[in-house]
Amino acid sequence: MIEERPTDPIAEVARLLPGAMRWLFAPPAEQSALWDLPPPQMRALFMLRHRGDLTMHEVAGGLGVAMSTATQLADRLERLGLVGRRADAADRRVVRLALTESGSAALAEHAQVRDQRIAAAMEQLSPGEREVVLQGLRLLEKSARGSSPEPARLGRHLVWEMMTAGMQPAAETQE
Repeated sequence: MIEERPTDPIAEVARLLPGAMRWLFAPPAEQSALWDLPPPQMRALFMLRHRGDLTMHEVAGGLGVAMSTATQLADRLERLGLVGRRADAADRRVVRLALTESGSAALAEHAQVRDQRIAAAMEQLSPGEREVVLQGLRLLEKSARGSSPEPARLGRHLVWEMMTAGMQPAAETQE
């Protein structure tokens, strides 16, 4: 007879959630053109997608880095064809950074692969199990929002941006 041992729910969440996120949100290199980008470059791309074109000062501030670091980051992303620079319409001395069509397409493809992975995982569950998963995630998200401060600057948290990209805040979702 197998004895059931009580599990620590905090340890179980700490163990299960990162694994689920890794399988659902981090596709292998062959499935994402963005796989090899360092986290600061990914954060910059997510910031540009969410906020539109930004000044180099805004990029540096959003990433919490020096202007020289933001400039080097922009140089790398520009060489990859993911972003472009342009002069600000109001002040030509100000440089703005924006996603290129290739950058937007790469982010859209990244999101599509994420959605396909989630769909594939959910399809393995029965309709009842899917509802249980969704109900559990809604409850966990709601209680986490109530007990944890929201990140002060969304652009500084890659996982936050990956998790919330294209998603509605809990207050807007059905409960």
